[in-house]
Amino acid sequence: MTLFGGNRLNVAIFTDYKPGDKTKVRDLRESKLLQGTEDIVDREMDVALVNAAFELKGKQALPATPKAGSPERVVAEVEEHFRGLPDTVPEFDHYRPAAFLIESGIGSTLPGVSEALDRFETLFVEVNKLLPA
Repeated sequence: MTLFGGNRLNVAIFTDYKPGDKTKVRDLRESKLLQGTEDIVDREMDVALVNAAFELKGKQALPATPKAGSPERVVAEVEEHFRGLPDTVPEFDHYRPAAFLIESGIGSTLPGVSEALDRFETLFVEVNKLLPA
């Protein structure tokens, strides 16, 4: 980012980061090289999508609220949850929920989808501002 910023280039990046990376992200934000960040898909929608994609129900389903001591990041929480499921449940695959969302058409029924779409729209407006006219 420093190299690109020093050359007055507009760069857009989309990234995921883990708790150990928060210091790096904070430093970039404070240096004004990185604008504020937020999750586009909230936990409620993410959990509902994972439960639907893997057909998790009852005791196997991810809970609506995280258990005490659960990892902060939803992906880490999901991975931890899957480690405790029986062998009859497929292994967690990061791409399966996205593929399921595209293929199933359940997107409009998920909780928080309107808010996620608003955040996506804001994201695309901001990215489009970076493109040359």
